[in-house]
Amino acid sequence: MRQVLVVPGADQWIVADRGGRGFALPLPVVVRVTPSPRICEAPLLPAGYVGVIEFEGQAVPVWDPYPDTGDFMWGATVIIAQVGDSELLGLLSDAPPRIQTGGVLVTDEELAAAAKPPAAPAPATEDEVDWSVGPVVKAKPIALPVLPIGPMWDKVVRFAGHPVPVLDPACFTLLPNS
Repeated sequence: MRQVLVVPGADQWIVADRGGRGFALPLPVVVRVTPSPRICEAPLLPAGYVGVIEFEGQAVPVWDPYPDTGDFMWGATVIIAQVGDSELLGLLSDAPPRIQTGGVLVTDEELAAAAKPPAAPAPATEDEVDWSVGPVVKAKPIALPVLPIGPMWDKVVRFAGHPVPVLDPACFTLLPNS
């Protein structure tokens, strides 16, 4: 019997990066992280899916959280998450993800305020966070919390002052008929 160590009150996340944009998953839903798997094309997958990978004898669909960020075939990492009782989902990342703790939930009020257009144009900034090696700040960030559009985006959590949208694998529809 497989035993899982659960730390009471621990807030653990796996944080990944796709095209310079971070995303997070609650650690308990992550099954495996697979560096550089072979992604195979598959017909009739819903929009947003880039193909399938083989994992433990089954074809697991792979979803790209930010499809406008570039080619998914070179050096990708796939995070395999548990969706339901027996369904799995692969989430594309540009680099191996990191485990983070201490996330602070962004409130609905903060999200609503960030969605309003600014009164004056925001100053140009070259702030960037490299999530592939942890929250390494390349410059002082001025980041507003943004919840991407779609039912799979659950909330926004702030790590070291940086807002990161959270995916909820339970909100995915893997097949058009399901």
